[in-house]
Amino acid sequence: MNILRRLAARVPRLSTLASFGAIQAAQMVLPLLALPYLSRVLGPGPFGTTLYMLTVSAVAAMCVEWGFALGAVREVAVLREDPVALGRAVGDILSAKCLLAVACAVLAVAGWLALSPARQHPWGYALAVANGITLGFNPLWFYQGMGAGVARVAAWEVGGGLAVLLLMLPLVRQPEHWTRYLLLLLLVRAGGYGWLTARIFRQLGPHAGGMRLVDGWRALRATRHLFLAHLGAMAKTHGAPLLLGGVLPARDMGMLIACDKMARGLVSLTMPVTLTLFPELCAARSHGCGGSLLRRTLAWAAVIMGAGAVGVWWLAPWLVTLALGREYAEAAPLLRWLCPLLVLLPLNCVLGTLGLVPRGRERVLTLAIGISALAGLAVAIPLAGMFGAVAGAWLSTGMEGIICAILFVVMYRVDPGLLRIPFRRSRS
Repeated sequence: MNILRRLAARVPRLSTLASFGAIQAAQMVLPLLALPYLSRVLGPGPFGTTLYMLTVSAVAAMCVEWGFALGAVREVAVLREDPVALGRAVGDILSAKCLLAVACAVLAVAGWLALSPARQHPWGYALAVANGITLGFNPLWFYQGMGAGVARVAAWEVGGGLAVLLLMLPLVRQPEHWTRYLLLLLLVRAGGYGWLTARIFRQLGPHAGGMRLVDGWRALRATRHLFLAHLGAMAKTHGAPLLLGGVLPARDMGMLIACDKMARGLVSLTMPVTLTLFPELCAARSHGCGGSLLRRTLAWAAVIMGAGAVGVWWLAPWLVTLALGREYAEAAPLLRWLCPLLVLLPLNCVLGTLGLVPRGRERVLTLAIGISALAGLAVAIPLAGMFGAVAGAWLSTGMEGIICAILFVVMYRVDPGLLRIPFRRSRS
């Protein structure tokens, strides 16, 4: 009976883990499957431009997302038993996202004036910005906070990603067709997120709150501290590529961004575990425990991802040729320089998201990300001028290394037993 009870208790957790795994695969892995086809059909120039525009989309999405990936989930989870307050909160969050979408569109005009790829390809740039705004309206925050419906989001993400891959084959067949890929992404995402958002209002029924700009502004102010961390992460991940795009040729940018996507796509496979463990560690910290679980997670992340980094370094020439084609073989050194990301990114996630945030020390995480981003952006253009595309790989690994060093020092001061890594179960 005890075994059956344990299994029953773990079923919802395993279901959530599987759903988050499917979402991560749809958002990170499925787009990687498009790279071999696009790199061969489009050629180096249009392929590099396409990946640059996808970076623009990611920046726009992070602007609209603001900091609600954590703040909105927390608010919905707290109010899930109060339909009236929940409906009001949902209306406030969507109002805030509408404000952010308008601000993003205004900033996009400034970006069009400042970025030479945007001026050269205005239609592709417009599609990229629209894609990002649409991504920012992903309603996963509601279903995650409610603790139900994540599987529905996962099903749509996987189905939409597969639809893009299948439709891409007949529609993108020439180098000049690269904007059609962006259009496919926009249409599929807009349809899916629109449908999922409509289901939210049907679920809330008469309790659905109205959307007012004043309430949206109030929601933005309430989550401004989370946004600072979000802004630092955005600058760290996408700011340097945007700057480098104005200095490096499209071919070099395409190889750099493709290798970066390959590395981060592999790391994304660990995110479902993080998303599942986060509420467990928050609950454990409220009872004064959870340290042993954090140490085991840190140890296994270092061991498993360290072995993965060695494997990717060894197989880099073969992986690049397989993913991008023989004409991109010179990108193998870039992928090797990015191998430390396979270790640094999971460690930063464990130390920051699972270690500091449950302890209420998210400001340290914000500070670490901000220091790293400022350091990287300050040297991005000079390094690119001296060393070319390899400077972009150095920047990515260097910025994550700075964050890892800061977080490790802080966590060691908070928990001096951090280095006592238990690989066996503990009662704590």
